[in-house]
Amino acid sequence: MSSGTSLKTKTTAPISDPNKRKRERTDTSEKVELKDATCCFCAQTPAALNVKLPVLGRKKRADMPYCLQCYYTSSAVRQGEQNVSILNKQEQERQLPAMQTMFSKCFLELQRDISKESIDAFSKRPKNHDPLAALLGTGISKMKKRPPPLKAGNHDDGGFLRNVDIPERLKKTQQQQLLARSEERQLARIEQTGTKNSNIESRNNDNLSVIAPINRYAISSSSTLSNRRRKGSGKSIWNLAMDPTSSKNDKNTVSHITATQEEDTMGVTCSSCGNKDVKSFGNITSRNGDVRKGEIWGTDRDSTVVTRYQCNNCGRTWNEEE
Repeated sequence: MSSGTSLKTKTTAPISDPNKRKRERTDTSEKVELKDATCCFCAQTPAALNVKLPVLGRKKRADMPYCLQCYYTSSAVRQGEQNVSILNKQEQERQLPAMQTMFSKCFLELQRDISKESIDAFSKRPKNHDPLAALLGTGISKMKKRPPPLKAGNHDDGGFLRNVDIPERLKKTQQQQLLARSEERQLARIEQTGTKNSNIESRNNDNLSVIAPINRYAISSSSTLSNRRRKGSGKSIWNLAMDPTSSKNDKNTVSHITATQEEDTMGVTCSSCGNKDVKSFGNITSRNGDVRKGEIWGTDRDSTVVTRYQCNNCGRTWNEEE
């Protein structure tokens, strides 16, 4: 291309969408059809309003034509203002006065009925014929029948206890039971006295005289005296053993101990003073008193039996092997 040649821009017309044209034609045709349509509810009166009602399974609402009377007396009145539009202005202005007069008549009739019912509610008319009586008595519970008044009995009976008359047949049965019980008690007493007499006769077969009845209180007192615990002397066991004025059993034990000591000290005399009054301290198995420690813990480990003595005259102590 040369520099002298000028560039020419080619302008193209906008491309028209055939589907869009079809939609516009259908929308305008639908508006024309809705404007001339009748009410979808009563199918008689020409439509004045266009109400968009929800459809199941679709997001978009459907346009439904309504007249004023069917709109205000059906569930279509619950739709919002954004879903209601005027379809035919002329029909809306023509139907509006009739609706206003109808609403005014209904309001006046309702006001008259309410005033009449309110007056009748406070009159002496029975509640069964009053339709609003249910509203006034909803919170009131039904009154139960009052219990009969209680009659107090005698003061000696203890409160409200009353003297009940027993029937004659029950009185007879009670008397028979009392008689049977008294007879059983008499028989038991006779058997008890017979067993006592037989026991007394068996004990005293040699004595043929009549035995006087035994006093039970005397038997119980004698048995309690024999079983009663004896009172102690109040001294300790050591004092009783060392006391020479104790009982005979204690003296016998002391004499037995001294006899055994005398047997142990027979033929033993003190080497220092020559006295035979010697006391024995019993047998021991080692000479711990007169030997050195080296002999105990050394090689000498014989367990010899040694008797320890003490002289009562000079006080000398020594050990003697058996």
